[in-house]
Amino acid sequence: MLELTPAQKDALDALRPLLPGIVTDRDAGVEYIERLAVADPDAPVCVDLEWNPETGVPTLIGVGNDRRVVQLAWPTDDRDGQDRIRYAVEGLVGSVPVIYHNAIADIKKMREYGFKVHPATHREIQDTMLADAVLESEEAHDREDLNRRPGKFPDWKLLRHVAP
Repeated sequence: MLELTPAQKDALDALRPLLPGIVTDRDAGVEYIERLAVADPDAPVCVDLEWNPETGVPTLIGVGNDRRVVQLAWPTDDRDGQDRIRYAVEGLVGSVPVIYHNAIADIKKMREYGFKVHPATHREIQDTMLADAVLESEEAHDREDLNRRPGKFPDWKLLRHVAP
């Protein structure tokens, strides 16, 4: 576990009210994803898939907007749980604009794990990594670098270890 300095803790505490609410319960999360698909069809949502770099097995799928973030652990031993997440995400990407950071990797991994998603099944795809590569070709384009330059939030991957 990473330890924060007192100044970092103060900064994080000041930031917490600005962060969207996070839902981690699978049933509530799937219901929220399904509602996102119909609530405001023009409001973009972000989709992000995390996986174990050694095994390639998904660990977490995140879906959200500026009001709410759903972070669901991938249920490796629960086929019904996997199907519920898949169906909710498949319905979502066909209904609203979706923002990825590295859509190529996320869509490829989702397809590998049974999601019926393809660029053609999306209503609209945006990719922050590819857009940044065009606009800032001399810079790095990972999420942490992109957030460091124009972003307003600290590194989420770091925060998940210190501020779950």
